[in-house]
Amino acid sequence: MASGRPIHATSLSNHLIPVTNLSPDGFAPFGQVIQNPATHNDLPGLEHVTANQGTATKWLDVTDMTSHYEMSRSQRQARVAVNMFVCQPRKLEERSDGRRIFNVEILERHPFTPQTFVPLGVSKSDEKTCYLIVVAPTLPSRSWDESSERQPPYPTPPSPKRMRSLKELLLGTRPNPFTNNYAPSTTPPPTKTSSALKPKGPGPPDLANLKAFIARGDQAVTYGPGTWHAPMVVLGEKPIEFVVVQHANSVASEDCQEFEIKSDDVVAVDVSSGIMAAESAKAKL
Repeated sequence: MASGRPIHATSLSNHLIPVTNLSPDGFAPFGQVIQNPATHNDLPGLEHVTANQGTATKWLDVTDMTSHYEMSRSQRQARVAVNMFVCQPRKLEERSDGRRIFNVEILERHPFTPQTFVPLGVSKSDEKTCYLIVVAPTLPSRSWDESSERQPPYPTPPSPKRMRSLKELLLGTRPNPFTNNYAPSTTPPPTKTSSALKPKGPGPPDLANLKAFIARGDQAVTYGPGTWHAPMVVLGEKPIEFVVVQHANSVASEDCQEFEIKSDDVVAVDVSSGIMAAESAKAKL
């Protein structure tokens, strides 16, 4: 979570968000879904090789973890951070019509890094424990609340590229003896980068177009850099342990920003239909 004073949302009418099952196509504007391609038909284009003396299938580059901290104002170098979050189940609002509602009170983003959540110990067939993902598009920067005391760290242009020395140019033509760069990279040649894998810019979240997804225990998720999202929401009867991987440079406003939704607005997720859909999807696996 970010430190400092949160940014307040502008006025918004009451908004009830429907829930859908998490899928790579549906989540594509916001990041990437990581799941076993052998048991799903919605991860086209992934390459794979045989590994571990023929006992394993290795799927290559299942998610993108590129750091974009060269765009940050401080220009402070980031490191890879691997943390664990033990997330307790959230309490839901029970409405008179039988709907179970999760009220969204705050969103956050990590402007310069993807963030991957990998759940531990939850079976895909567990119908009593799952997790909820809430994300929002980013509005143009002109929509930013200029009265806020906390301004975003954008935009800072990348530093000019340094000219490579003759030694570096020569070493670049053959395997470097001080590294393990003797085998071809498993990373495929770069193609057109998805907008979800690029930083989103300084704007606030588009609260009118929030999306919500139910994820099973066999699905991990990567939020694209700068994607507005709710803190992790576990649903069901038991906590979920997540291994979380991201970059961080220890500058609070560059590592994480929060956006507080005003108390007189109601932005809520209708969890009931999503849980029913998730249980139906599990039954088909």
